Amino acid sequence: IGEERIITMRSGTYGWGDVKCHLFDVDDREIPNQFTIRKMEEKTVVDVILKEGQIAILKRIMKP
Repeated sequence: IGEERIITMRSGTYGWGDVKCHLFDVDDREIPNQFTIRKMEEKTVVDVILKEGQIAILKRIMKP
């Protein structure tokens, strides 16, 4: 798992701290996502479900 962001083409559960989610279609356009975001103890996890050709980018929100 990355330190600043996760880029994936696979569905799954990802996360580590606060996160901002982006979803891109097969033509590399950002589209609205319906990812489920939930807290698990000290971290935030995102349930990512992707269709063929989609890419999810999860960016970690760093706290000062």
